[in-house]
Amino acid sequence: MLIISFSGLDGAGKSSQAELIAQRLVEQGKRVKMIHLFSPGQSVMGKSHERGVLKQIIGWLRNHSKISLVKWILVASRLINVVIDAYLTNKQIQKTDHEIVIFDRYFYDVLAFVDRDTKAFKSVIWMIAKFIIPRPHLAFYFIASDATLLKRRSEHSASEIRANKDSFNNIFSRVPHFCIDGGESMTSITSSLENKISNVSLK
Repeated sequence: MLIISFSGLDGAGKSSQAELIAQRLVEQGKRVKMIHLFSPGQSVMGKSHERGVLKQIIGWLRNHSKISLVKWILVASRLINVVIDAYLTNKQIQKTDHEIVIFDRYFYDVLAFVDRDTKAFKSVIWMIAKFIIPRPHLAFYFIASDATLLKRRSEHSASEIRANKDSFNNIFSRVPHFCIDGGESMTSITSSLENKISNVSLK
């Protein structure tokens, strides 16, 4: 089974390319499973979160996050959740009969947002990204210029984009990946992705 992740900044084009690549692979006769990680109930613990107690606990922690101790507990719980969720989700997909699993956003993205939201636990976050999160066979990290991101996702400010970039760069400096410039044409990006996937699939 080949596991491929698409990560990166909002507006960089990762979701569009993930959908397009999945469609191309299906047309080639491949059995493809698509996981939109940030959609409700897509990951193992995401399903549990939507159902009940975990959702209530996280909600309470967020509502009281101005309290120093509670904020630390919230960050720690997010990190623990990421580790367990990544392990369980990857264990579950190994049981499927799909040839290729594509993640539209991966657990690296979750860690990037935790990294952005706290100045604590930096070394722990980086260690989790590098050593604990199961590695996809191919990890694609989509970037784009500030101007491109602002144009595509105008709801984000320039400062938010810079903060997100810094956090994503911190995470992806520690894990193997291919960097994809989302500002290039759709055709050239798709061709590059298909070549990389083909090379891995043939090994």
